[in-house]
Amino acid sequence: MRYMILAFIPIAIAVSVYLFFLLRRILTLFGIGAGNKWAKALSGVAAAALGACTLNIFSFFGVAVLHIVVMALVTELINYAVKLIARKKYNSLKAWQAIYRSGALALVFTAILMVGGYINLHTVVETDYTVETEKNIRAEGYRVALLSDIHFGVSVDYNELLEICEEIGEKDIDVVVLCGDIVDNDTTRTEMQQVFSALGGIKSEYGVFYVHGNHDRPFGFGGFESEFSEAELIEAIEGSGIKILCDEVYEISDDFVIAGREDLSTKTRKTTAELLAGIDGDRFILTLDHQPREYSATAETATDLVLSGHTHGGQLWPLKQIQEIFKFNDKVYGHGYIDSDTQYIVTSGVAGWKYPIKTASPAEYVIIDVVKEV
Repeated sequence: MRYMILAFIPIAIAVSVYLFFLLRRILTLFGIGAGNKWAKALSGVAAAALGACTLNIFSFFGVAVLHIVVMALVTELINYAVKLIARKKYNSLKAWQAIYRSGALALVFTAILMVGGYINLHTVVETDYTVETEKNIRAEGYRVALLSDIHFGVSVDYNELLEICEEIGEKDIDVVVLCGDIVDNDTTRTEMQQVFSALGGIKSEYGVFYVHGNHDRPFGFGGFESEFSEAELIEAIEGSGIKILCDEVYEISDDFVIAGREDLSTKTRKTTAELLAGIDGDRFILTLDHQPREYSATAETATDLVLSGHTHGGQLWPLKQIQEIFKFNDKVYGHGYIDSDTQYIVTSGVAGWKYPIKTASPAEYVIIDVVKEV
């Protein structure tokens, strides 16, 4: 967190400087000239305060300020285009100049984006991938349903979750995997029991499998205590018929194996190599790892496909770009190859965390068809 703040200091300074001039421009609409010392001082204080908010990227208000600044810059480009088109007639466009100087468009654009992000967060869609393998799996292949980062209580309620689970259960699923952060510190005991009861009821051939995320446990991210204990969490999961894979391997069939890693936040977890020691590499190996990290080491094993969540697909601007630039995780979203033998899928999750919007990626569950390469 400290390093993130240091990285954002130049951005906060740039935002403050731009906002200072933007606020001065807005004040001219009210007849307050550039020479007014009090107005200048007020603009400086307000700009510095708003810029300082962007240092905390986990603050929704700080993210909103960044959105407004970016939309204001978009407005600057629009104004530049209007000048080029209108040429000498630009000075006669009084209405447009008033709109431009007021900064109203930036607020309108930001509001539209926020509303769209709210709708997107509350609209869970299906994302499909096909994973081909050279390994000798059964002719019909395997269909896997992946759910992660529900953070139950954030956006999806119990009835909506039941509908999603029923929808997934109608898709001839062989295996359901839950890649962590199904609950978090704000989830109540009742909600915790509800979410696992619903997920455990998804129809599938071989069952539902779960790995811990960094938020699931009672003392998860940030060390905040939850309403439920770890014993109650495990009881709810296992009582719903869900198999917990905590640095464990589960053999689905003669040709398909699931390896579930303990979360990275638990420093005593096994390496993937240790976890898969003794497992026949001729079998298809599906590795579940909540945080998309240590992918290179995992690719050195016989793992064929790694499934992760955690990133929320960036969730919103500028977090997606920040994650990609600073490489907090090996991958942020989507499907691809770690090397020629190992593929990955990182889901953006069913919900999100902290922010009531999602603009960088869909709210999703994932259906994966593992098929033999032709």
